This record gives sequence, C-alpha cells and structure tokens, in this order.
Amino acid sequence: MIYKKRGVYLKLYGSYILILLLPLFVGAIVYAQTLKASQAQAERLNNSLMQIVKNECDNQVNEAIRNLNRIAFDTRVQMLSNEKGKFSAEDQYDMYALYMDLKNSNFSAQSYKDVFVYFKNTDTVVSTSGNMSLELFYHLYYENEEFPFPEMETYLSQFHFQDIIPIRSGNGNRELLFTLTSLNSDLGEPSATIGIRMGADVLDRRIASAKWDEQMQFLILDSRNQVLNTIDEAMITDRIQYDKLEAGTDFQYDLNGERYTGLVMESQAAKWKYVLLTPARIIEQSAREIRKYCVIGLFLCIFLGFAVSYYLTNKNYNPLKALVDLFKGQQKNDTSDSTAAAPVNEYQWLELQVQSFFKEHSDIKHNLTENQKILRQYYLFRLLEYPLEEAGKAVEHYVPRLTDSHHIVLLFSIEGMEAGEQAEEEAGLRRFIVMNIAGEILGEHFNVELVEIGEMAAAVAGLPGEEEGYLDSIRECIESMRKMIREQFHFQVVALAGDVHKGLEGIHPSYQEAREAEEYVSLLETDTIFYRDIKNANKKYYYPMEMENKIINAIKAGDSRQAAELMGQVLDVNYYENKASSGVFKCLLYDMMGTLMKGADETGCGSFFERENISLQISMKQSLEEKKRQFAAITESLCREAEARKGDGGNELSDRIMEYIESEYHDPDLNISQTGFHFDMTPAYLSAMFKKQTGKSLLKYINTVRVEAAKELLAQGTSVVETAEKVGFRDSRTFIRVFKEYTGVTPGQMKKMQP
Repeated sequence: MIYKKRGVYLKLYGSYILILLLPLFVGAIVYAQTLKASQAQAERLNNSLMQIVKNECDNQVNEAIRNLNRIAFDTRVQMLSNEKGKFSAEDQYDMYALYMDLKNSNFSAQSYKDVFVYFKNTDTVVSTSGNMSLELFYHLYYENEEFPFPEMETYLSQFHFQDIIPIRSGNGNRELLFTLTSLNSDLGEPSATIGIRMGADVLDRRIASAKWDEQMQFLILDSRNQVLNTIDEAMITDRIQYDKLEAGTDFQYDLNGERYTGLVMESQAAKWKYVLLTPARIIEQSAREIRKYCVIGLFLCIFLGFAVSYYLTNKNYNPLKALVDLFKGQQKNDTSDSTAAAPVNEYQWLELQVQSFFKEHSDIKHNLTENQKILRQYYLFRLLEYPLEEAGKAVEHYVPRLTDSHHIVLLFSIEGMEAGEQAEEEAGLRRFIVMNIAGEILGEHFNVELVEIGEMAAAVAGLPGEEEGYLDSIRECIESMRKMIREQFHFQVVALAGDVHKGLEGIHPSYQEAREAEEYVSLLETDTIFYRDIKNANKKYYYPMEMENKIINAIKAGDSRQAAELMGQVLDVNYYENKASSGVFKCLLYDMMGTLMKGADETGCGSFFERENISLQISMKQSLEEKKRQFAAITESLCREAEARKGDGGNELSDRIMEYIESEYHDPDLNISQTGFHFDMTPAYLSAMFKKQTGKSLLKYINTVRVEAAKELLAQGTSVVETAEKVGFRDSRTFIRVFKEYTGVTPGQMKKMQP
C-alpha cells in the first residue's frame, strides 16, 4: 500500500512539474517578443518624432516664404524697385510708408530678428529697423567675419527665389537668411531683394519640444551640407553628407566610442534633410530592463513552482480534505468586502465570488463601450479636419454608419452667445440639444454621425447619391430642426452645409466648404447657407479707373455726399449684379480704401488716416449697409479736413516753415520730407504751399540758410570740414559743391578773401 501511495504522490508531483514547464516556455517566448516589440516601438516613436520636427520646421519655413511673397507683391516695393538713380521726395515717402508697414506687421511675434527690402538701384535698405544704406545696414546688424560686406552685397544683388542660407550673428549664433527677388521690375534685372533673418533658436525650440530624451541629437542639413541648427560641433563629421543621406532610411553612426542609430527625413518646404541621431544605449535600455526582470521572474517562477508543486502535491493527496482546506483558506484570505455577511457554507461563498466576478465584468464592458464612443468621436473629428489618408486607418472601423456612396457635412452654430464661465456652460448645453435634435431628425432619413468641433456641432450625413432630391430632404430636416429649437428652447441656430461628395474621402472637402460658407452668414443675411448656392460667385470685381477718378475728384471738391454715393454704387454693382465672391469682395474693399488714401494725398491730408486713427474693418461679418455707412463717414471726415486746409490763408504757414528751418538747419537729416512730417503734411503739398506763399523753392531755402550760416563761421576762422558739419552737411564735398553753387566761390576761396 505504501508503494501505491508513493506512486500516486510521484505522479502528482511530476504532473505539476510538467505544468510548470509550460509557463516557463511561454515566458521565454514572451520575453523574446517583448524585446522585439520594444525595439519596434522605439523605431515608431523616432519616426513620429521626426515627422513632428519636420512638420514644425517646415511650417516655420513656409510661414517665412509666405511673408516674403506678401512683401514682394506689395505695391510700394514694386514701385520703388523700378526707380532709377536717386529716390525722389515722393519715393522717400513711399519708403517711409513701407518702413511703417514692416514695423507694424506682426513679424516680431513670428520670431524674426529682421525683415528688410534691399533696392539695388539706389543701394538702399528699408527694414523694420529703419531706412539706410546697405553698408550702414550691414555694419549695424550683419557684420561678421564669415559674411563680409562685399559678399553680402554680391549675394543681395543676385536673383533669388525663396533661397535660404545659414549665417552667423556677431556673437556667433546660427541664423537663417530667407531671400526673394521682386519679380515685377522694368529694369530687366533683379532690382529689389526681400530678406527675412531668423535665428536658428526658433528651430531649436521646435526640436527641443519634440524630443523624448535629451541625449538625442538633431541635425538640419541644407544641400550644401551646412548645418542650420545649433548642435554640438563634435557631432558633425565627414561621414554625415547631404548627398549620401537617403530619406526614410536608417544608418549606424559611431562617434568617440558611442554608437548611434540615424534616421533621415527630407523637408517638403526647402532643400533640407533632417537627421535624428539616437544613442543605441537609449533604445537598448528598455530591452536590458526587460531582460533583467524576465530572468529574475523565471528564476522566481522555477523556485516557487517547485515549492508550490511540492505543497499542492501534499495538499491534494487527499482530494476531499484538500478541497475543504482550500475553500477555508480562500475564505480567510478574502478581505475584499469586510461588511458582507459571513457565508453559511462553501457554496454561498462560491456564489459571492461569482457575483463579484460578473460585476467586474459588467464594469469592464461599460468602460469599453465608453471608450468606443470616445474613439468614434476622435476619428470622426480627424475625418473632418484631415484628408482620408491622414485621418488614420481605423476610421472605417470606428464610424461604421458612414457606408453610403456620398456624404455631406453640416455645421450648426449658436447665435447670440456671450463670453464667461456661465456662458460656456450654457453653450455646452445648447450644443448638446442641437446634436440630439439633429441626430433624431436627420437620422430618420439618413445615416448620421455627429461630433462637437470647438463651438460648433458637426453632422456627417450619408446619401445614396448626389441627386437634388436628397438636398431638398436635407433642407427640410434643417428647417424642422431650427423650428423645433426656436419654439421649444428659444435660441437660434445657424446651419452651414458643404457640397455632396463621393466616398469617405469627400467628407473633408465638404467640411472645408461648410467652413467657407460661414463667411457669407452676415453678407447674405440668412441662417442657412449651402455651399452649392455660393460656389459660383464671381472671381472678379467691377471698379474701373474712371469711377475711382470720379471719387477722388469729389473728395478734392469737398463733396462727401457725391463720393459716398459713387462708392455705394460700386458696392451695389459687385454685390447684386456681379455677385463677387467673399475673397474678391475683400480685395474690392481694400482697393476702395486705397482710393480714399489717394484722395487724402492729393488734398494734402496724407497723414489724415494715421492722425485720426481711422481704419476700415474689412470683414465679411458686416452687412453691405454697414460697409456703406463706414465709407460715408470716412469720406465726410476727409472732406472736412481738406476744406479746413483750403481755408488756411496768409503767409502763416510759410513763416512757421522758415522759423523751423532756421532753428534746425544744423540737423543733417533736415530735408523736405522731414519738414513735411514735422508739419503733418505730405512733402509735395508742403513744398507747393511754400512756393505759392513765398515764391521760393523749399529745398533752395534750406540750402540758402545753411550757406549764410557757413559764411559767418568761415569769417570766424572755422575750418571747412567743421563748418560743413555745423551747418548740416554730412560731408565736406557736398558742402563745397552747394557753397560754390550759391556763392560762386569755394569755402576755401572765401576764407582767403577774408581780411
């Protein structure tokens, strides 16, 4: 009998050992797969990181290029680039206006260190720092041994099309210079170069915000193999060459005994390549941790497995006793619910355990349902905001109801909401109401998916086709929904609808069209707009030169009523007859504003807009009548200003001008333009008024005052160079030329004639 017992004991013990070998084998497989997954995860993470860095840096480059193009197409830049020789007084005013445009732009918010326009024909630079010669501009802001002045002068004189070169600042920091040559030139060669200087620290910040480990290194190389961003110089070797780097490939790189894994991506905005160098030990660190814990776990599993096998063999030798002891042991160790009533027997205890299990299972199922809902909202949002290929492969899985052949996107916004915390809660409640009613009404006829996008509710409706009858049904559903909301909940909803497009890939363009229709809400004065109704808007506007001249003549004549009527006619023709599109209508408004500025210049009120702080808010959110009232108010104020200037009689103005010149003649910057700015008039108008009242040229009077003062200084024994400086000439050569022109002798001859 004893042998029989021993045989049963050994069989039980052997069976437990065999069962133990299975988890050990599975554990080894899990370890190998986990190591492989860790390395794959690191590779995916690096690819995502590179994509983020590439997108951030490319967006920065594209923004700079857009600003270059905007400046290049500026009217003043194109006019000044066609001037030969020295700029006239009117050109000087255009340069000052260009400087103010650059200075008042939001270039500082875009991390640009400098924005400038170089006019080769006059060797002049207009920048956010002022107007000056190229040589002075270089010495003030670009002087560097690696980028000497002749090299910069040669570079800016060449033709450039969205070129980017690396330079260094005076303190050695890396910077990028974006250049673009103005294409509208009558001189037959590049005559104006637009430049934007941006510090490499802008790219460095984009890179630093994306790195998941500080030991990772990024290089940005241009086609000349120059490093554009700030990086440890020791990382740059001959092994990293632009031409040898293939986009989308990995390579191994050893430096000072450290092994790196390199990843290359190519820029879509410039001839750059982005290189990510990741120390191999970072990638292998997780694998080493996994290996360590897996080995420890395997040894513990073996030790505990043998111990537990021995224990279970002894416990289960007597099945009945072991079963009772097992239930008792589990009952003693169960502390999950100390308030529960003690079970009468083992079956009741088992029932409690089963109930607990099913409760946990129900909670998990509920959480999974909520997660599915969140994922559906997320992928629907991506399907609206991005093209189908960028929205993600799981879109079709999480939006199963969008199976129709065609789709249309509807946007619903709530009118009359104010800012504030309570308003936010009210807006959220109203969006919830809109989504529920829209889902109920539209869902009766179509397959619909709804999602919140910012302050709007979006609905994607599936249509069996693109027939007009389906759109009619959509219109009826929208009207029913708006009526129900208005009558039962007392607020208004604006509905915007894109066009009907085929397949899931048509959802994004339909959403973009619905967004575009938003600009027409106030213009068309309606609360329901279909993109199909506005997409054929005219791309040109009616504003002939004769009409512009009539408006300017009315302003010069002081007839504000006539000017306002003419401008109203232009707006009516383009709105009602020409049906100009939203973007074209904005261009028309800017053009008409330019007409008012021309009228101000011709009446001597060039500073009217700046002094009175008058501006026209160009927005499609305003109705046509509001635009007419704005133009009428501005023309009335401008005509009053012009009439007031006509009323200035006598020689009071010329007396004040002469008094100003006699007190400021020693200032080398004193000229007609500065005098005009001082008296808040355009230089041309001021010069004409001075000539009319005194019969003298304003420039000649300035030189006459300076020559008379020079005579007195020469008579006192002052040197020619010092005299030139004291009477406002920048150099003695100009002083000698002007002095001889006005007196017939040179300053030196004048000194010799003194007793």
